[in-house]
Amino acid sequence: MTIVRLALALLLFASGPGWAGDTLLDQVFAKRPERNLMLNAYLPASKEPAPVLLYVYGGSYISGDRNVLSEQGAVIGLRQHGVAVITFDYRYSSEAVFPAQAHDVTAAMCWLRDSAPPELQQRLNLKKLVLWGHSAGGHLAMLGAVGAHSPEIMDPSCGDELPAATGVVSYFGVSDFDGILNARSTDAARNIVEQLFGGPLEQHPDRVQQASVLNKLGSHSPPALLVHGDADPRVPYQQSVQLMKAYRANRLPVTLMTIPGGMHGRGGPPGQGFGSRVLADHTRDFILRQLE
Repeated sequence: MTIVRLALALLLFASGPGWAGDTLLDQVFAKRPERNLMLNAYLPASKEPAPVLLYVYGGSYISGDRNVLSEQGAVIGLRQHGVAVITFDYRYSSEAVFPAQAHDVTAAMCWLRDSAPPELQQRLNLKKLVLWGHSAGGHLAMLGAVGAHSPEIMDPSCGDELPAATGVVSYFGVSDFDGILNARSTDAARNIVEQLFGGPLEQHPDRVQQASVLNKLGSHSPPALLVHGDADPRVPYQQSVQLMKAYRANRLPVTLMTIPGGMHGRGGPPGQGFGSRVLADHTRDFILRQLE
């Protein structure tokens, strides 16, 4: 009986939020009608305030998991360079239409600044903050990074101001949904986009504009690293090209790293494509420069 009780106690402990060394798991940061949103914090060993990487997972706005970092070794590896890595939930499009997802990203940013428990807050230096995301996460990371003057994407908990990002990385994310669907779009792509906005895009022009990264750029926008395969069948390569051009038109620092022959997060030249050490090192070095 004692063993059974001990096992139950361990299960209860594991299911709730708490610290395990320098890692905080399952911490609620926002309570939504659909569900509570949680985050994980992976802190470096140093007890000094650490620069922060906020990672936004992808999954076509319909899936993804803040706990799955096995494919993102470069993400969690930044912890070894003195960076605090934060991963967090956001609502799927099956739960809420846009801009709910952007509100969840900005809610996480503002919770870390305003409401995190002292034992976490005192170990974060939010004056050095980079956002990084893949696919849907790339789009949402860009919105969080450039949306400081866009109240439509700011969660009410933020008040009038977002924590200012010092850098942003978008791997094959959408920059503007206007015109992204055409006669060649697959039914799957159309379903993903229409579910995000609650129906055909022409019926929701305000939401489409709210989701655009291009119309939010300004002097406040941080340096950006864009990574995209030029054979991407899901998010057209042109999405990153037009974002690069918009950055340059605003005289903002931007780098577009093109993966020749790269698909949606896979493929490319041997040793230089997605999953390569070259790409991982380039991304890591960019992030660390923005966190200096």
